Amino acid sequence: MSPEQFGNYTLLRRLGRGGMAHVYRAQRGSEEMALKRPLVSFIEEPQFRERFLREAEIGRALHHPNIVDLYALGEERPNFYIVMEYVDGPNLRTLC
Repeated sequence: MSPEQFGNYTLLRRLGRGGMAHVYRAQRGSEEMALKRPLVSFIEEPQFRERFLREAEIGRALHHPNIVDLYALGEERPNFYIVMEYVDGPNLRTLC
């Protein structure tokens, strides 16, 4: 994947894909972070949007060394996203 602009962020590469979202290694200025963005097929579903935003709000309230920090919740129409701490290292799939 070549870098893609997404609002104020540059998506450097895709880190993973789940059933409902992609997670990218992203950059804004000199800062690197992870950016989670729903799959296009879910963007227009109001219930999914509500669940995704609730996940972000719950995640922002959690603070633990084993949980990544959530920095921001945003919208780049028609999409929305969560910006979180990027932790370099192996993913869970390779560890399990």
